[in-house]
Amino acid sequence: MIELKVLQNLGLSEKEAEVYLALIELGKASVVEISRKAGTKRPTTYLVLDELKTKGLVTKLLEESRSLYIAEDPELLVKGLKQKLSDISELIPVLRAKFNRGSKPKIRFIEGKENLYRLYMNEIALAKINYFYGTSVKKFYELWPDLFDEWISKIWPKKIKQSHEILEIVANNKEDVDYAKKSIGKREVRIIPRGEGVFLADNVVTENKVYIFSLDNLFCVVIESEDIAKTYQTMVKLAWQNSIPAKEWK
Repeated sequence: MIELKVLQNLGLSEKEAEVYLALIELGKASVVEISRKAGTKRPTTYLVLDELKTKGLVTKLLEESRSLYIAEDPELLVKGLKQKLSDISELIPVLRAKFNRGSKPKIRFIEGKENLYRLYMNEIALAKINYFYGTSVKKFYELWPDLFDEWISKIWPKKIKQSHEILEIVANNKEDVDYAKKSIGKREVRIIPRGEGVFLADNVVTENKVYIFSLDNLFCVVIESEDIAKTYQTMVKLAWQNSIPAKEWK
């Protein structure tokens, strides 16, 4: 019977489903009547009724020295299931936090200009922590002039207003220095000292992810790990301390 399967899916055992369904159909009945209707032995029926009482699905009555039972509204099953789902929903963030700390890093490899654009706009733009180091302004404008302009006009102001944590370190070539100087008074962008090497990849660190972009070959490696992200955050902060604010660049 489909009803038995549904009741079992809602958390009742096979015997509980049989007895509960029999009692729903009987309305009010003795153990003998329930046992006969459900096709269960009388001792088993007593035990099952006790279980259903514990679950709040059956009520025991005394009428003229007889014990009778009535079934409670089946809506209670749905309410119980909703409560379980609510409890699970509250527990999920805790379990995920423990899972992330104890599990191996999750690594993704993304290729293609459009897919990289989506990473910047759909993931990185929404993060509360943005540590950028290695950005090539020239390559960005060549690949996505609209994306860069949107970050400058919309995304950066919004992040600053929401007090997001932002660090941005650029190279010391002309395009990057000009970009950094245009940010003076809006947000601080720092420049790596002359003679300190070159950036060949764009690197972004968020709360729990590290993004390593190759803008020449159009791919990105995404490492999702809270521990690794925090380690890279520390590395960027060290680089930040040794970089030069745009307003001090000569």
